[in-house]
Amino acid sequence: MKISLGIVNLKRSTFDNIYVIPFLLIKMMEESREDVTYYWARESAIPMRAHPAESAEMINQLIFGDTCRKLEEDGSWTKIKHTYDGYEGWVDTKMLEAQDLDAIDTKAEWHMVVFAAVQWEDGTLQHLPAGAFVPLIDEGNVWRLAIGQSKGIIMKGSSLLQQQARHKLVEVGSVFMNTPYLWGGCSGFGIDCSGLMQRVYRSCGIFIPRDSSVQAKQGVRIDWTDREAGDLAFFTKPNKSHITHVGMVGGDDKIIHASGKVRVDQLTEKGIIHSTNHKLSYHLVNIQRC
Repeated sequence: MKISLGIVNLKRSTFDNIYVIPFLLIKMMEESREDVTYYWARESAIPMRAHPAESAEMINQLIFGDTCRKLEEDGSWTKIKHTYDGYEGWVDTKMLEAQDLDAIDTKAEWHMVVFAAVQWEDGTLQHLPAGAFVPLIDEGNVWRLAIGQSKGIIMKGSSLLQQQARHKLVEVGSVFMNTPYLWGGCSGFGIDCSGLMQRVYRSCGIFIPRDSSVQAKQGVRIDWTDREAGDLAFFTKPNKSHITHVGMVGGDDKIIHASGKVRVDQLTEKGIIHSTNHKLSYHLVNIQRC
């Protein structure tokens, strides 16, 4: 699929559109913060676990630029709540950096990373994953991060997306093509099916929850004959009854989804036909438009 997006090259581009701050972050900004601790993800990808242990299931991730609030502590672990979607999980405390949300410059413009690197004030570089959302300040010949305690600038040659229109959903999804599947992952370093859908929809200013079973209840149910590119399609595995998978309807009866890797397969009224073995891999349950 051909990609034609508002991808900006930081060598000599200005950003005309300001990325909307996620509504839950705005809500938290409006709430009283007395005795509340907030953090941001300075690491490129931080595991969120079901329990306070390295061996516990990774249920989600904090991706560079994400913010969260502290709920409780257990030894070297902190239970946090994601400020974008309210998702809760346990994070190794040493991977978090305190962040005053009031210190995020309101003039900052939020963008989704396609590929980018940050150069920190100590001269070190950090590669950012596709799907990270970062607030930037234009300082003339450089773009400075508007979050964190250390000064960082986006390296020249990096590419990011301004907020896209809904009809660009499939093209944004193409940015993640061939990203390896990772349970609980939500970035270009590794991603699961619902994490892919959430990141892509977020890039177009549309909020959907994190998990596919909850995403399936969002929006309006669409008949098969009324499907359009960008609609969400939900599936079960053969001989299963509950929703276990989600993908996005593309053109020409294709679907983009994360199964083994982010890939494009054939979509029929029965479900997904794997492009390699031509077998039905998932049964279609419903299609939703958000």
